[in-house]
Parts: sequence; structure tokens; C-alpha cells
Amino acid sequence: MAITLPKTPEGDQFEDFVAASLRALGYFIETRVTLREAKKEILELDIVATPLGGSVENRELYEAKKSAPSFPNLFKLYGQRMYLGIDRACLATLEDAEVQYKPIYDAIGIELGVRPCCHKIDYKQLANLAPAKNSLNEEQRKAVAVTAWYLQIAKRIAQADLVDNCRNNRGVDLYDKLREYAFEVNASFFAKTPLDRAEALYAAYFDHPKLTGDIISALAVQEGLKKVDIWNQINDTHERLWLQSHMLAEGVSRVAIIKHALDHVIFARGAPLPMLTLKIGTKSYEVIKCNLPPRFVNGLKTLHAHSHSLKLPFLYQTFLELCGGFLFLNSEEDLTLLEALSGVPRSEVLKALLLLDEFFSPKKGSMFYTIENKLLCFKMIPGFVRAIGSILRHKFFAFEDYDEKYPDVGWLLRKWHMAGYTVLSRELPEVGS
Repeated sequence: MAITLPKTPEGDQFEDFVAASLRALGYFIETRVTLREAKKEILELDIVATPLGGSVENRELYEAKKSAPSFPNLFKLYGQRMYLGIDRACLATLEDAEVQYKPIYDAIGIELGVRPCCHKIDYKQLANLAPAKNSLNEEQRKAVAVTAWYLQIAKRIAQADLVDNCRNNRGVDLYDKLREYAFEVNASFFAKTPLDRAEALYAAYFDHPKLTGDIISALAVQEGLKKVDIWNQINDTHERLWLQSHMLAEGVSRVAIIKHALDHVIFARGAPLPMLTLKIGTKSYEVIKCNLPPRFVNGLKTLHAHSHSLKLPFLYQTFLELCGGFLFLNSEEDLTLLEALSGVPRSEVLKALLLLDEFFSPKKGSMFYTIENKLLCFKMIPGFVRAIGSILRHKFFAFEDYDEKYPDVGWLLRKWHMAGYTVLSRELPEVGS
């Protein structure tokens, strides 16, 4: 059986479609960000999108509404973008305004810096939402948009499971730490400068180091299981989706740190990290003013010198989420896919991906491992996201059978695919049902 995406989105599905469209068009996206003070929700952002090759100065705020545009929504979005210091915003709607009122909405939108945009479920018209920033053709863009829509829905389902699990285990230390980590990561978005955001994300990790592993250790004791069996569940199946959601959040945070690093380089126009002078007795020492590890400083220098530095955040986000965090080794086809998506030349894609080790690898280790000498895999990518990488290749390269396409590891891609199918079938109907 196969599942099908909705022709008439319900609930949050239209917001998922807008986010998926932006991914397919070549935008780094941050979704469902909530500003809280004293546990009180102040505002919630649907999507913030940065164009491929752009920086924090080029980002745009998106709000998705199924209903036709309204002046209250235009002014609400105007207030949000002004508060956040974002120059542009877009109100994306599934329904269009009545013909006689469209000129009025457009005119007011120009004054407010908020453009109304009717965004139908039409894969041929995706570029009406935003200018395309990658080199995909129409069929390729549809394949990416469809897969990205699956991804956004699956992420939302997984996050809901995480929220429910933390609520049901309120007062239990490890689950409270999961909630605290999520709140800290979310709050980092609203820090004043890119460097502040990177510092906040590192702080969230240092406040809750190895949290996934600690939870797995606790579950193994509670359930009388081997830790390796639980790791295999969250790496390769749909099981323990709530824990998979947290593991993905850790990976997303790693990519965000790199994006903030590059945003800082641009914001500071290449200036070094701020320093302060520390005097001890008669001697003076120059130390970094912000609380960032040495590997961040070294990685920042590498990124600054990279010929495709502004494309790397999108490459990493696309690789870790849309491509499932894995790459077929010695595959021109896979490299061509990532080149078309990110604009990084295929000859430099692998080397660019391995730069992730400069930021995050354990001492004398790597964040990558190989399977059957065929797949290069990034660690800590959950099974339901590996599934998205399988689905993307299935749709992008238009083949029928994983075993025929990938005879050595087809069994694994099928296993991942079924993990994603099981998650998505909780919300999406089966064809013919």
C-alpha cells in the first residue's frame, strides 16, 4: 500500500506544505519557533526562510493561513517582523482574496513590507511563493517538494509525541531535561546576535550533554533491554518516535550553530571574535569574550575561508534532513543530487560535508560511519528521517525497487522507508482507502 498527500490540507498541513515548498526552492528554514517569557507564550512564528547563499540579513518571515488574506493577519505579521528586525514578510494563503480587493491588499502589503501570496497545491507554480535559488528542473522540484512535505508532516507528528511523552512524565528528571533542552533551543532563536544564538545553542547542549544516551541507558534498565537494541530501534525503525524527535532536534541544532557562525562572519564583516584582556599579576592575556569552545573558533576560520561558505548551511540542512543524513559513496548520482539542491559543486560536496567533524566530532573520532562501504552516514539521525532520504531518492531518481537500484543495501533503505510509512500513515490516508 502507498500513502497519499492531501489535496485539501487540514490542520497544520498547509503550513507544512509552505515549508516544504521553500525547501524545494532552495531556502534554509526554521519552523514553529515560539517566544516565551516566564512560561507564557508571547508569539509563535510559522517559518523563517533564508535564501541559499544568503545570510541573516536576507531572511524572510512566513505565515501560512488556509483562509484568504485579511488585514488583521497582515498587521500581525508586520508587528512580528518589526519586533524581530526582519525586513520582509509573506502571508501565504491557500485561498485567494476576492478579485476586487486584491489591489488593496497588495498596496497595504507594500506599505507594511508584508506581501500577500496565494499558494495553491500546485507543484508547477511553487516559484510563485519565492524565487527559486537552486538549479532543479520542474520534475525534480516536484519530487523534492513532495518528499519535503512528507518530512514536515513526520517531524510534526514526532514532535507531538515528544510533547505528550514529556507531559505524561512530568517530574521525572530525564524527561524534564528533554523539555528544558527544547525550551533552550527554541529561545536561542530570539537571541540578539548570531554569535549570541550560537552561544545559546552550545549552552543548551552543555546543560544537557549526551541526553539521548542517558535516556536510552535508563530505558534499558527499566525494560530489561540491551542499550544497543534501543539504539537500533531509534536509528532504523519507527519505534520510540518521541526520542527520535529529540535526537533530530540535537542534529538540527548542530546545523543552526554553523549557520549562526556564518551569519556572524557576515555581520562582523570578517572581523575576529570579540576579545577581552585578562590581567593576572603583571601579565595580560587576550581571551575570547564569548563562551564558545575552541573547536567553534577553529571551525569559524575554516568556514570563513571556504569558497562556498554561504551555501554550506543549506547543504547541511538538506543532507541531514531531506537526504536522511546519508550519502552513497562513489556515486556521481548522489553527488549530482546534492549539487542540484545546494549549488555546491559535486567535486566539493563530500569534503564540505566532512567539515562537520571540525565542529562536532568526539576526540579522535568522527560524526560519520560507513555501511557496507556503500553509505556514508552521519551519526544521530533517527529512523524516520533516514526514511525521508530513502523516499527522496525513490522519487528523484524515479525507480521502482530499492533492491534493484541498490542491490547491496536495498534491504536497509526498504526498512527505513517502512519506518517513515508507519509514521506518516498515522495522519495520511492510504491510496484507495
